[in-house]
Amino acid sequence: MDANISNLCSIEIENEPTNFMPEGTKPRIIFINNTNDLKDSNLSGNPTIFKIPKSFMVHNMPYLRTTHNNVADHIKTSKREDINYVIGTDISITPLFRDNTPNTNIANKIQTNKQFWKQAADSSPNAQTGCSETTNGYDDLMVRAHKKCNWKVSRDKTAAYASLLTTMICNPQSPHHDYDVHSDVKLGEEKTIIFAITPAGTFLTVWEMNEHGQLVPIILWIAYGLAIIFDKDLIHAGGLGATASIDQFISNTDLGCPRVHIYLVKNKKHIPQDFICYGHPDHDGESFNTYIKSPSPSDALQLCKQQFQKILDDAQQKKNKRSTKRSRPVDNFVAPQGLIVTKNAVFFGNFKRRY
Repeated sequence: MDANISNLCSIEIENEPTNFMPEGTKPRIIFINNTNDLKDSNLSGNPTIFKIPKSFMVHNMPYLRTTHNNVADHIKTSKREDINYVIGTDISITPLFRDNTPNTNIANKIQTNKQFWKQAADSSPNAQTGCSETTNGYDDLMVRAHKKCNWKVSRDKTAAYASLLTTMICNPQSPHHDYDVHSDVKLGEEKTIIFAITPAGTFLTVWEMNEHGQLVPIILWIAYGLAIIFDKDLIHAGGLGATASIDQFISNTDLGCPRVHIYLVKNKKHIPQDFICYGHPDHDGESFNTYIKSPSPSDALQLCKQQFQKILDDAQQKKNKRSTKRSRPVDNFVAPQGLIVTKNAVFFGNFKRRY
């Protein structure tokens, strides 16, 4: 088993329960299918969408998927009492690699990015995927991310730290910042990148100021193949997946919307010393739960169902168009985002929902 798998853990931001909205109070949801879907938002943190390079999708993404499968096997064979989860923080975290930073405080055995991608190449069943391909794929991803940062510094000055996150139970995580917004580090020099590693995509809850001066939640669904990058002042939370049942998650861990989380900083000295999630900047030691509300898990799941229905409707229209060109109707075909549509069901990995 990979040494990193032993670092599997759950993160507890604070001990108080998440302040959920009343059920039926549905938050706004934005489906992000292309790089322009957040251009007109009024969110803080300058969130931006960029397309993951093809080289990374081809040569690097399969190994991230393999790593997730190893973590999933570890969870499946663990005793229930050994799987730690707390209300609002039901997320397993597996450190992946560090890039250009000596900080090993989070996990002493964490690999460098070069070690990680060499291991990816060595374990690849694709003879055409070597160390140069996995290294170049990662470099292409970082080049694209750095362009979005507009730092205009060489990569040897910046640093990154990557982890694999999977939601074990669908509960919105407590709202937080990934960095200390009161630090001396200038805004725009500390970034977070998140992207999905399966066709399920991934979810991120953010908060926007409404016309009444209140912070209200918005759920972002980010399609597979796209990444979101944002500044440290964006209040956000993960914790959304496709199930509210630990048993269903254990039987199919893809329901946890596995994703990669990357700290990316302009100055390599500024990588966080631990998985610290910062609460309200004006009330030291207190979380945002005292001041803002998160979407209820049931409403979040309902919004996920609506996304499935939208994809299903689009696929059905394509099916109807195709069937008019054939003597016999087509009952099955591959739809966008990895869905396989049949006459009476939609399959999402191992997850099947009837309609």
